[in-house]
Amino acid sequence: LRLPGVMKIYVDVMPEDRQERLEQDYAWRGTPSDELLATLTARERDEVPIVERSRNLADYVIQQVFPSGKKE
Repeated sequence: LRLPGVMKIYVDVMPEDRQERLEQDYAWRGTPSDELLATLTARERDEVPIVERSRNLADYVIQQVFPSGKKE
């Protein structure tokens, strides 16, 4: 969908950092560890391909330079 005056930005995050962020979020939400793997696997299968395809529609793609939580 192309709307005039709307800028689309895709932030390209390393898979390891995405995984870590999701694990932290689900832990914060109190998701039991036995459900965590199943949930992450389902998300990987269902939503990651859609999100990655949206990269092609972005006006700008921002590459992650450093892993989350690490500064140089």
